[in-house]
Amino acid sequence: MLMSHFGLLYHGSTGGFVEVTVASLVRFVLGTDEPAASIIMVIMVMLATVVIVRRTLLTRSWNSPGFIIAMLLWSESVGRVIMAHVFEVNYAEDRTALHTLLLFLLVLAFALDRLVARQPMALVLCILLCFLPTRALFTANKTHTLLWPEQSVPDRFVLRVQKLEQELRRPVVLGAHRHVGLPWSLQSRMLGFEGDVNSHGWPLGLHDARIVADRFGDVDMAGYVVVDSVPSSGLRLFIREQPLTTLVVADTGFVLTTDTATTNIVFSGPVPKLRDGDVFVEIGGAIESEHGPVDLRLCTVVFDTLGRAVDGELIFLSTRPAHWEGETFHTTRLVRGRRDAGRVEVSLWNPHRSRVLIREGFVRAYAVEQ
Repeated sequence: MLMSHFGLLYHGSTGGFVEVTVASLVRFVLGTDEPAASIIMVIMVMLATVVIVRRTLLTRSWNSPGFIIAMLLWSESVGRVIMAHVFEVNYAEDRTALHTLLLFLLVLAFALDRLVARQPMALVLCILLCFLPTRALFTANKTHTLLWPEQSVPDRFVLRVQKLEQELRRPVVLGAHRHVGLPWSLQSRMLGFEGDVNSHGWPLGLHDARIVADRFGDVDMAGYVVVDSVPSSGLRLFIREQPLTTLVVADTGFVLTTDTATTNIVFSGPVPKLRDGDVFVEIGGAIESEHGPVDLRLCTVVFDTLGRAVDGELIFLSTRPAHWEGETFHTTRLVRGRRDAGRVEVSLWNPHRSRVLIREGFVRAYAVEQ
């Protein structure tokens, strides 16, 4: 309630207990968005509760597990409705409502147990409880999750983007929500590639490819075409219909040895064309670390003409090798164009001040034309 008072609740909504909580559980457990399925689940739990309460009244067994669990389920549900209407607290949704699913299954199981005790033929209804594990067995895969859909990007998306990279002969500028960031880099590493997401300012900016979840239906995808999708998680991979053309406007090399400073600047200067539009900044080099794993972040910051930092982002190089022994890294960052842009600074953030050597380093900037 305190978080609701300060406007800090973002998961779920106050659209209704059945519409939010029940519907989200039905979507992930049964794989359907049909409102009728949610209504059927509500009717089932009501009938199961009637069976349990009737048995409890006859036997006066108020401390029976079935009755206690049924009361917990209904108390929690009614409490959620009261909090939503009185305090505007969001209804629990999908993974935050998993306890409701557990209580529902227990209530259904106890109700069926009561029916079977009175009428053995009711054993046939127990087949209902076999549905979920059977469905889970036949639909098990690695392309959807009860966490954010963006955290379950399939390997084939990575392979398709790598193919595009070979066609463009430069690292692909991939745009996606920030939740894709680390999963995408780690999946690329497992497949033997490098990969970084440009999520800063999403969904704005020029991208070669984009990963979009259906829940973000307001993303402008004009000029892009869908090349792959995952219906179970609602993820779609888009590629630009007409590839972006680029022109090199800055190119410099560097060598860096660091073990005393946390921030190590490898490039700082004006980038032509940045005031006119977006610029791609390509960064690469070979890294050596002497003392085991290091935690390195590559930062790109834009300063205005007064020397104030007005934009910036970072990526985690630790999604590549944790212990660098001369391996190379390569990435392209999207820097949004600004009329007040004065210079761009590229730096290596080494928070633990580990001894690191970067050889054959380079920073290359491209003006982008649509």
